[in-house]
Amino acid sequence: MIKKLINSDTYQWRFARIGGTNRVVIECAQDLLNLHTLDQKLWTALACPASNLMIDHKTLRYLDADSDGRIRVPEILAAVKWLCAMVNDAETFFEQSPEFALSNFNESNPDALTLKNSALQILDFLSAPSMETISAEQTANVENMFANTDFNGDGIITTISTDNEELKKAIETIAACMGSLTDRCGLEGISEEKITEFFTECANYTQWCAIAESNKTEYFPFGEETADLFATFTAVREKINDFFFQCKFAQYNTEFANTSLPINCADVLQTPQEAELQTIINKLPISPISTTAQLSFVEKINPAWETQLTQFYTNIFSKAYSQTFMTEQQWRTIEQKFAKYAEWLGQKQGEKVAHLGEAAIHELQNLQAPLLDLVAQDNEQKQNVDTILLVDKFMCLHRDIVRILRNFVNFHDFYSASDAAIFTNGTLFIDQRSCSLCIPVQNIDAHTTLASNSGMFLLYCDCTHKQTKEKQSIVAVLTNGDIDNLMVGRNALYYDKNGGDWDATVVKIVDNPISIRQAFWSPYRKFSQFISNQIQKFGNSRASAVEENTVKNVESSVGNITTPAVSGIPAPAAVPFDIGKFVGIFAAIGLAIGAIGGVLVSVVSGFLKLKWWEMPLAIVAIMLAISGPAMLIAWFKLRNRNLGPILDANGWAINARAIINIPFGNTLTSIAQIPHNAKINIHDPFAVKSMVWWKKVLIAVVILGVAFGILWWFGLMQKWFCIG
Repeated sequence: MIKKLINSDTYQWRFARIGGTNRVVIECAQDLLNLHTLDQKLWTALACPASNLMIDHKTLRYLDADSDGRIRVPEILAAVKWLCAMVNDAETFFEQSPEFALSNFNESNPDALTLKNSALQILDFLSAPSMETISAEQTANVENMFANTDFNGDGIITTISTDNEELKKAIETIAACMGSLTDRCGLEGISEEKITEFFTECANYTQWCAIAESNKTEYFPFGEETADLFATFTAVREKINDFFFQCKFAQYNTEFANTSLPINCADVLQTPQEAELQTIINKLPISPISTTAQLSFVEKINPAWETQLTQFYTNIFSKAYSQTFMTEQQWRTIEQKFAKYAEWLGQKQGEKVAHLGEAAIHELQNLQAPLLDLVAQDNEQKQNVDTILLVDKFMCLHRDIVRILRNFVNFHDFYSASDAAIFTNGTLFIDQRSCSLCIPVQNIDAHTTLASNSGMFLLYCDCTHKQTKEKQSIVAVLTNGDIDNLMVGRNALYYDKNGGDWDATVVKIVDNPISIRQAFWSPYRKFSQFISNQIQKFGNSRASAVEENTVKNVESSVGNITTPAVSGIPAPAAVPFDIGKFVGIFAAIGLAIGAIGGVLVSVVSGFLKLKWWEMPLAIVAIMLAISGPAMLIAWFKLRNRNLGPILDANGWAINARAIINIPFGNTLTSIAQIPHNAKINIHDPFAVKSMVWWKKVLIAVVILGVAFGILWWFGLMQKWFCIG
């Protein structure tokens, strides 16, 4: 089958039978160089999440090229291709070493040569003792190279990007107006986009101001006081417009005058809270509505609007008119004076920089070119800085790429029994067992839906870190031992691969066979549990009935003693004993016992008719008839236990079955064993005392005598041993 899938003209891949599936072997540089030719249908996984895996999170971030939270086959192929192009000998990746010899860079490749030079820069910055090799530890914090540097190639300039105080102040001003950005070193600064946006706002604001400057008399009817007076006018504009509108309606309908109000006056009198009363009064007209349509500034003014109306009269109206009341025509004249100014305000632009003022904006506009020049200088360092950062990517992938492939392409690390699978996170200790196949899960209920198809016994646990109190959920796969003492609510201990100590509690169980031995005894356990439950139910019901009858009898006795007979009312007649009913019950019980006894006699008689050597075979046959179906079902399930659904439920895209057969499963769950060189004191001070020897002998003699008598009665002894 494999030969048909692979063209004979292409690279000759090697395959091995692992976990019930033919999986490609990746063990040399040529395998990496030809990985792109391997049919994706032969990959064990096609995608995996870029988190919650036991590998450096930076490696996962570098592999996740599109930052979508998932790593796919094309991204892995691109990483492998880039890595192989950077080195002379790709065998170095199989060492999975955190160190790399600079001499292994492929200097015929300009990109690799640039990478080597950047690595040398890093070593020089760190004052490394050797310039021949570089390690992942040395590149882990390469960002520190750019701390407190003028330019770090991220396109963001900060106050340390220049010594010019004017430019520093401009950077701070723009950041305050347009918002700041965090550069590679953690400092706040601005980018080219922020600078352009800021000066565009400045230009718009300047242009807007120029409109009013072109005709100050029209736009500023009250000169320098126009802005303040417009605020006074605006404060009462809506209320005065409403007043004159209602006056017009009163002229149309005289019944509305002085009586029609927007609220019920009774509400005003009944409102106890001052805040609520203020709200209600605010809704009233600024002055009583009348058909004369004249707004008085001295009489019957709504107290909620008295201050605003007085300011309007003093600052605006009184300067144009001498009377103490205002007509609608006068109001419209004043309103018209502010029309151009209001229109101009409505067209306002450059709001973000308006608070700076025209003078400050004019000074800043001369600094746009120098600021953009600083950004250009920073961008000139981008390629160099990006290459330096690329060295860290190379070192992470150099160390981890083979491990990624062996956990993605063929699951080599999982089946190697080295506990190196990146999707396993720790070990759960419970019920004298350690489960090494433990996988973190995000949502237990959602995970169970798919993972239950794995055919494995699963323990879902909520875990709490002992020191940090951090919480997480895991699923532990149980593949060995028994399940008698496993139940929801049991506590356990969980140790993650980083050495963390977690308290674990079982919150959900997916029940599936663990072993053939466990399946053999499962029918007897279930039958025993059923009998035990029935006996307990019967005992509880009888105890409850006895208690209930006892209470009733006591209450009846107390009632007969304390309650006097009412004259003229006869006592209730006693219920007569129905002997026929009880005879029927006992007869039914007798028939049932007789039927059961008859069956037992038939079975025993048939068993005793067998030859002596046939009896053990009959017992074995009966036990197989009882346990056989359960064992057969367990055998099929154990042969087909599949890790795939568990990983699929965690966001993987598993492309081939990952079978966990019985021998391999036994390696994933270890059972407690006493060391072979341990000393054991078999004396148990709390053991049940055994009876003396002569009692044991007597019981054995009695049992043998009874057995001999039964066999003699049925003539089996004579038949077996040819007696008589």
